[in-house]
Amino acid sequence: MPLMNRGATLSRIAVLTLAISTGAVLSSSAVGAETQATEWEYPELSVSPRASERLEREAVLEKSKGSSRHWAVQLSAATTLAGGVLQFAQPDSRRDPDKQAAWTGVGVGGAWLIATWLLGSHYTPYTSDSAEVAAIPAKSMREQLVRERTSEQAIENAARMGTRLKWMSFLSNGFASGYMLSKARDDSAAKVVALGSLITSLTPLVFPYHWNDVAYQQQDYKKRIFGPIAVFSVSPSGELAPAFAMQWKL
Repeated sequence: MPLMNRGATLSRIAVLTLAISTGAVLSSSAVGAETQATEWEYPELSVSPRASERLEREAVLEKSKGSSRHWAVQLSAATTLAGGVLQFAQPDSRRDPDKQAAWTGVGVGGAWLIATWLLGSHYTPYTSDSAEVAAIPAKSMREQLVRERTSEQAIENAARMGTRLKWMSFLSNGFASGYMLSKARDDSAAKVVALGSLITSLTPLVFPYHWNDVAYQQQDYKKRIFGPIAVFSVSPSGELAPAFAMQWKL
């Protein structure tokens, strides 16, 4: 009898140990599944660097750049202004008796130089938005999501401003340059500079704002979370075979 009781006790211990081990494995699997589901549902929390981190880093760099971030627009504006000044120095009394082309070049070019200087001095989207994001708590998952999505929105807002500025610069400087070119005197330096101004009006399109680059890079980092993965799957015949799956951004 003692031997039988001992065997029964050992059996109970083995069953209890197996149950505990199975529960631990299932718990670990559940945690892993929950983490994977979180990554699928909230890619903002899985991207590296996070939008809030990128915003904070760009805010530090923004303070040292000033108006130099507008260099492409300023180059186009400076050549437009130079073309207008030369139109005053070398006017064509037949084509432009009132010097309207010269005034257009000086007005458009000068306005953009002043505007970019003011923007460089007072418009710092990363710095101002980073301060607002820093005030958002990040203890719970909900608060972290609010923080990251607010940071993403700030990055996108700066990129939209860059897009507006580059197209406005291209259209206005391009129009002014074309107008000066049509009114410039033949075989004059004013006509050459007007042609150069027309070409440099494309500069903001060829060299977009850093704001646009940051937004594009952050979106690219986020998309890399969802890509092709290699897995092993059980075929209909019951054999284990490699398979190819795709993860898609929903």
